[in-house]
Amino acid sequence: MLIMESRKAAEPGRYANLPEVPTTPEEFLLKVEAALAAGGDTARVQGTTELVANGQSAPQWSIDAWFDLRGEASRSTVTKAPTSTLDIAANRIDLVEGEYLYRAYPSSDGPVESYWRAENPSCFIGEPDSVLTPLLCGFSPVSVPGTVVLEGEVDYGGRRLNSLLWRETTGATGAGETRLLVEPATYLPVAHVQTVVAVPNTERRTLYEVQFVSRRSLAPDFFAPAALGYESVSEQQLRVLDGPNLGVPVYWPGRTFTSAANQAQLSRVEERGPPPAERTGPYAPDIRVTLVYSSDSGTFRLDYWPPGAWEEHKRQLGQNFAWASCSDRVDISSGAGSAAILRGFDRTAPLATPSIGGSSEGLVPDTSPPVSPPIIQGPGQTPSQPGTCPTGPYDRFMAEVNFPQVTVTINAPYGIVMEPASHFGVYNSEAAVEELVRSLRLRRIGE
Repeated sequence: MLIMESRKAAEPGRYANLPEVPTTPEEFLLKVEAALAAGGDTARVQGTTELVANGQSAPQWSIDAWFDLRGEASRSTVTKAPTSTLDIAANRIDLVEGEYLYRAYPSSDGPVESYWRAENPSCFIGEPDSVLTPLLCGFSPVSVPGTVVLEGEVDYGGRRLNSLLWRETTGATGAGETRLLVEPATYLPVAHVQTVVAVPNTERRTLYEVQFVSRRSLAPDFFAPAALGYESVSEQQLRVLDGPNLGVPVYWPGRTFTSAANQAQLSRVEERGPPPAERTGPYAPDIRVTLVYSSDSGTFRLDYWPPGAWEEHKRQLGQNFAWASCSDRVDISSGAGSAAILRGFDRTAPLATPSIGGSSEGLVPDTSPPVSPPIIQGPGQTPSQPGTCPTGPYDRFMAEVNFPQVTVTINAPYGIVMEPASHFGVYNSEAAVEELVRSLRLRRIGE
């Protein structure tokens, strides 16, 4: 796990005194940042991602990315290859500014999406602050976190390159390895290469070309979310909550949630509706609407389930529900509803690994039900296998709140792999979740 201290790229002396040979992944990334910042105001990185199998290559998407290291911003356009059979958008624009990621799909009429960057899982889990994250993760919309290590010099394509390696210990296609390869002399990026142990003689690779341009040659608002058409949660989006098709009442803390230590704004309203009939099992939760709130210190998510749907989702997850074992619950009162805070341990990998399946990105599991491992009892009880429960205090929290006609969950998992605790920031604690539970009230139409 790579964790870097949150900071601004323009901090004075940021790249001073970096060692010639990095000794940590953090130093490696700082040297890449320094290389991209040294050549001019803005670095432009272009490339084509190919799937190479048994010597045959097939283009998947092309990349045109711009990095403003001094302003801590990036903008990348990913365009699907004309011959690609992947079920992905024809094009996608990701813009990173400060603590937020903004995502637009120019070929559709949908709104520009915004995410607090720690909410959006990346290949470098726990490291949401680097403006280089899109580059590090190969500009893929699907990223599997892994353990990051310095690999040193490797031979790739007949060239000696420096490698930052991260190993994925789980995922739809099993364990794999990903490398960011850079020039040893300059630390400019050369390639991003991904392999999967279960699929020999195959790799997904991107070869990068880097050039430097003046910031003045770009539009003044090039790195501004408004240039993509982004607007904060609008009245039109909020009217979704008044629509007749929602099917559940909405209990919320208002457009703003103010706690003793922080203030979070409603940043996303997502109407979901019942899952399609062809989707079943733990990958098809019956969530009718999702509200996401964001602040500079964290994010939290409220999901709204019709009666019985949340319990059914937990049943389908079985022992892969993170709080099914090695956990406990605290029942609390909550106005018109009954609530429980679930206390458990941060776990980003499933207990039971699903079989390999196809997907839009080649990295999403199939819908086979997971095989349940031996049951592990909660704290204070005897585990079925001694020593299998983590030690130390609980470090991952969620809540379930049962109101008439709806269950509201706070920071609940959607499937067998859940977001890590770090994605929720200050809103991952028993006290914070309880404060959220007690803030929920029935929303009035038009509010």
